[in-house]
Amino acid sequence: MKKILFTMMLVLTLVSNAYALFEVPGTTPTMLTTYGGTAFYYGVHEKGPGELGVDMSVRLEFAVYKGDQAAEVIEETGYGGDVTEYVYAYQLFCDEMTTESITQLSLFRKDGLTLGAGKDEIHQSQAPDGIEPKEPGGYFNALNTEAIWKFDDMTLVEDEHSWYLFLYKDQGPVLGDFKINPSGNDDIPMVPEPTSMALLIGGTILSLRRRK
Repeated sequence: MKKILFTMMLVLTLVSNAYALFEVPGTTPTMLTTYGGTAFYYGVHEKGPGELGVDMSVRLEFAVYKGDQAAEVIEETGYGGDVTEYVYAYQLFCDEMTTESITQLSLFRKDGLTLGAGKDEIHQSQAPDGIEPKEPGGYFNALNTEAIWKFDDMTLVEDEHSWYLFLYKDQGPVLGDFKINPSGNDDIPMVPEPTSMALLIGGTILSLRRRK
């Protein structure tokens, strides 16, 4: 019983920390205007040249949908998998850059543990004037620790944004982070500084526990 109570307190602490870290008053992701105008949790995380290692600034808007909200988003996006308790939605914006474009976005758990395990847990949906990910769309890396979307070179450039990107899970949010690859560096991920890794969304990365 003590172990169970400790685990529950730890989970609550992680979620509370996530909310505190990413609460951006007055900042509403554009996806909320598309999917019902409300969400279990939402926010925006920005990164500049100091964190990315290249001369660009990006922001990742995110929203976490739960329960009935998640079911509605699943129906509206045409996702063909099972209805899950949570839907994690993301959209990447390129705010400033020089001659580079973004060719890859990767989402991962802050603790480096497993993120996903199947193609049916990852998806994307068209966004107004958004840049579509390359075929075959979103996928998990070989270790199942990263959710990855790739983009054609010189398409996701300054003042452009991606399609809506989704993860479907029954598990609630834990802390995570994201990284991008600029054009010409598809095989060399840009790893954020340790201090920035503590700053991503409550919804980016999900618990290790799988649905039983």
